[in-house]
Amino acid sequence: MTQGEFDAIGWTGQMKCHYKDGTYAIGSVDFEERLVGLSDYCTGADVGDLQWVRCENIELASDNDGYYLLAEIALQYLSHKPQSPEAF
Repeated sequence: MTQGEFDAIGWTGQMKCHYKDGTYAIGSVDFEERLVGLSDYCTGADVGDLQWVRCENIELASDNDGYYLLAEIALQYLSHKPQSPEAF
């Protein structure tokens, strides 16, 4: 993921990513440093137990696409320019 992609994403809960050979839940995000806090996908982890990695080292899991669509619709609604989901 590029830094530009990191900045443009509508981060939400329950997102997942691929890092090295595994899939992890994204437990937290550090916007200032562009870091992603990974937790074990199966067990979850407290924030203190997160593995922090640079955004350039991850790839978002494809099943996050619904979150992006919802975030885009919400941004359109909040900016008073609603569009149908087909527009995306």
